Amino acid sequence: MLPEPYASQIASIVLFSALAMLAIWVAKRHQFFRSLDQGQERFRPQFLLTFFFIYVVSILLLAPLFARILHLFLPPVSTIAWIQFLMLSSLIGLFCFYGLSFHPQQFKRIWKDRQVRNSTSISHDLLIGVSAWAMSFPLIAAIGQASDLFLYALFQFQAYEQVAVRYLKMTLSSPEALTIALFTILFAAPIVEEFAFRGVLQNFCKCFVNTQLSIGISALIFALFHFSMSQGLGNISLLLALFVFACFLGYVYERQASLYAPIALHMTFNATSTLQILFFS
Repeated sequence: MLPEPYASQIASIVLFSALAMLAIWVAKRHQFFRSLDQGQERFRPQFLLTFFFIYVVSILLLAPLFARILHLFLPPVSTIAWIQFLMLSSLIGLFCFYGLSFHPQQFKRIWKDRQVRNSTSISHDLLIGVSAWAMSFPLIAAIGQASDLFLYALFQFQAYEQVAVRYLKMTLSSPEALTIALFTILFAAPIVEEFAFRGVLQNFCKCFVNTQLSIGISALIFALFHFSMSQGLGNISLLLALFVFACFLGYVYERQASLYAPIALHMTFNATSTLQILFFS
């Protein structure tokens, strides 16, 4: 008999691996996977770099400003929730202001390129994103469980909690903070992160490398963006799982030539993870 946690984790890995293989087989049977060579026109690097500048400057300037103001009026839990909300809302507003004011056609292409072959409706893009969750989640779960088991077997490393999980649990003591946190996690964060990493970074990489490599580079940077010292060795499991997740996000973006598809996948993933934390953690 295998000792705990080996037995339960191996059973979970086998289950999720079987579900992943089944989901991928069904997806291939229904021709979900297809060529990404759609002959898309490349974006101008200067246009995309401006969004990076807006993103970095906003983080460096707006976050400290919001923190200085809000901590004078709100308790710590609500302050953190409002900073997250105001930061992401400000970024969405600044992205839209710059894009629509100076390069409206290019900005619209980031969201939905209607000139590619077999362009579909936005509702179809959203459906593809939600459907991709059923295929990606079992594989991501299997990789995460296998990584956790590896860390435990090698280093007896077991107890760690993701920063996002700690943040959500912290807000449970305040209905106001919880409401803001749920809106941020389920809506604002997926929109900002998909625009920044798929819409901007992935398209920027495509100016210099092929589509597959651009997906890999943006996925790696997306994963590293979620690194936290407080997670210790748990970063290995988390970043590996997030890298695989981001590859799916990058693929559906290129497949549909639409940012709505990865946003839908990201929102669905965050929603299911949030439900798990709130009701089963």
